[in-house]
Amino acid sequence: MSLNQTIDALTHLLKNGDEADRCYTTQALGKLTEQKAVPTVSKTLIPYLRDRDIDVCVDVSATLGTLGGEGVAEAMIESLQKDPDGEIKRAVAEALGELGDKRAIPELMRVMQERDEGIEIIEDGWDLWWDVQLAAVKSLGKLKANEAVSALVELLGSDEGEDIEANILRTLAEIGSEESITALEALLQKGNPRRQRRVATALGHSDSREAIRILGRTLQSAHTEVRVHALQALEAQDAKRYLPAVMMLLKDPSDEVRSAAIHAANTLGEMERPTQETIDLFSGLLDDESTLVRATSLNTLAKLDRQILQEKINNETTHRVVALIGDAHIETSTAATRLFSKLNSPDAEERLVELLQDDNNETAIRRQAALSLALMDQNGPASVAALTAALNDHEKAVRLAALSALMDCEAHYQSNSDSEEASVLPRPIDQVIAALHGNIELVEPQESKSQPPADSKASNNVVEFKKSDEQEIHFNLGLDQDQSEETAAEASTAENEAEEEVVTDETPLPDFPESPTMEGKSRESVSTLDSIAMDNVEATLFADQAEEETTLEFDEETQKYLGILEQNEEVQLRRERRFNKADIHTDVRRMAANILGGVESEAAITELNHILNDEDHEMRRLAAEALARTAANNPENPALLQTHGTLVSQVHLGDPDIRMVAIRALGAMENRAALAPLIEHLQDEDTIVRMETIRAVTTIAISELDSDEAGHMVTREVSNQELLLAIGECLNDEQPSVRKYAADAVTALLQHEPTDEETTTNIIQKILDAGFAGAGEQARHMGRALRTLDPETSSSHLLPLLASMQSSAERRFVIEMLEEIHQPTPSHQSPHEILLNRQQRQAA
Repeated sequence: MSLNQTIDALTHLLKNGDEADRCYTTQALGKLTEQKAVPTVSKTLIPYLRDRDIDVCVDVSATLGTLGGEGVAEAMIESLQKDPDGEIKRAVAEALGELGDKRAIPELMRVMQERDEGIEIIEDGWDLWWDVQLAAVKSLGKLKANEAVSALVELLGSDEGEDIEANILRTLAEIGSEESITALEALLQKGNPRRQRRVATALGHSDSREAIRILGRTLQSAHTEVRVHALQALEAQDAKRYLPAVMMLLKDPSDEVRSAAIHAANTLGEMERPTQETIDLFSGLLDDESTLVRATSLNTLAKLDRQILQEKINNETTHRVVALIGDAHIETSTAATRLFSKLNSPDAEERLVELLQDDNNETAIRRQAALSLALMDQNGPASVAALTAALNDHEKAVRLAALSALMDCEAHYQSNSDSEEASVLPRPIDQVIAALHGNIELVEPQESKSQPPADSKASNNVVEFKKSDEQEIHFNLGLDQDQSEETAAEASTAENEAEEEVVTDETPLPDFPESPTMEGKSRESVSTLDSIAMDNVEATLFADQAEEETTLEFDEETQKYLGILEQNEEVQLRRERRFNKADIHTDVRRMAANILGGVESEAAITELNHILNDEDHEMRRLAAEALARTAANNPENPALLQTHGTLVSQVHLGDPDIRMVAIRALGAMENRAALAPLIEHLQDEDTIVRMETIRAVTTIAISELDSDEAGHMVTREVSNQELLLAIGECLNDEQPSVRKYAADAVTALLQHEPTDEETTTNIIQKILDAGFAGAGEQARHMGRALRTLDPETSSSHLLPLLASMQSSAERRFVIEMLEEIHQPTPSHQSPHEILLNRQQRQAA
């Protein structure tokens, strides 16, 4: 019933509102109208095709194109014929394609070929008829207008058709008739290379089987760019039967063609159950003279399932793979190493260990050898010893791969002996834990000879001024303290994000008050060195004098920016601490902490709990993150109980980074004992911490775990009602992201445990208010929350606002929330699902 009332209220606003209301209302009616109401709504909208406001006409056209209904096609065709405005004609031409009524084809062909009088040419010389023409071309494709083929081909030869050639060709492909495909084939044979490649691309969008056949023949084109686009089109068509032809182009003389063939081969060759013919096809190319072909074949085979490879790869191919491990081409060698580990060769472990231990091998090969050891069906002491030794590798990528491989080897480790000596050999996880505590003997890698000495005075533009034999004054030329910190932060970030280019816009700062000066005459200009010396003298002279307090009064805008500067400085310091380049011992410890994330063994959890009190801030953060991933995999793991108290301590004592991950871990453990200490952080000063707290307490509150059976030792029970009220206050938070989390949370809590009507009504009102907060950017999100919570009650609160709101902007927020509440086919997830999925993504 509420949907019918909403449609009635929107229809009333359509008739009585301003032009902005008519636009928003028209869009909403297109989304909300059910099939049974289409005749009534369409009949109401048709007159607005001639609205005095152009934007209203455009929106009405789009809505009618979606809804259809009696008389719509005739009215829109009439508008296309008679309306003089080019923008409206374009919108109508597009809508007729969506409408799907073939009666529109003649008129679409007409406006495609003829320019109506009165269409405006705007200031920069752009003729709006060109937009109308393009819209007509696209709609003819959607209507599969075979009768337009000749006109489309003719348009290709005109001046107007030149600029939209690609669109015309795609329309011909979408029509997909024998006549249109024949026309494209003719263009492919006689056109210039640019047109030929566009034809090939267009054929990739055709449903015609004949189109695929034509593309297959086009692979033999004499033009490089045409072959490239034909390959891409066949890939788009998923034309697996052309895989042999695609593989032949891996030997094409053109790098561009080979690159396209590689991409297509990997796409077309990735089948769940490839045939023996396909396997033999790739295997046969392992002897190809081209390194690119060999690498592509190896990579494609390496992506296949281990069982398939072991069933279908013969001994001859295995020997060839072994030979390619030593290939001079790095990509070939690494791909062969990856594939070799899946082939179950008797000497696989020995061979991979040799590759890992040979420092003459490239970094990529040693790294892949480590990872490949973990891909084997079985690992023994030799693998553990080699991977442990690799923790001393001078390349971080190899060290990380070795730690990761050690952890993966634990599941299929076998000592291959029943002797006492074998029983005391360290298991893979033992070595990871030893690395975590710094108990692996490591040697700091030597610095590259190309790097300048650490104390180089040329670095960072540092100039030194000797104050005494024991003390030096350092300063940066042209940089103040904030700039120096920013430069250091940027350099630190660059080491960890070398492949990511970050561009930021500098926000102009307000004019700050002039710096206070001593009473008397102004100081004359002096050199930088003299200035420093004078400052030192003044500091000595006034050292024993009490410092006079200076109170500076800043205006509100200046105080705001000063606060931002303080926050940025704190963030920079935290980032520097997190991304600071560490020595090899610290580096390996941190990687080990990260690797243990998700491991459910009691030993791993115990060691991570100890690391939560480590002196290294980053180690504490990584340990908390690792425990969060472990808990997400299995919150019922009893070993996690020992970490509860330590994590709660970190929540109270840590900085925002530590608080955030500790709260995340507690939430993943679903321990109700954490609710009492967490609830106070719903008002934390840090935005991210507030968001994590909302998610954590909600996850705990809706958990199905039994606290008594799980041994949670809850000392103060926090009811869901108390949580609901506390999180409800977060709907008033100044940060939009916090309000979004809060809306999802209260919705999930109310779904899990319904409360009294008064509380529910209050929550609904808070969500409504949150939808209007700021610039209304949260309106749709709040509408989705209301839909899940109680669409009937929410709608009854919103509908009166359509009449009481004073501006169309405010009414727009009401309309957007109503749209979300009444969406006929919602594609969104419930807030409960959102929360769970976020947690799963975090765990991954």
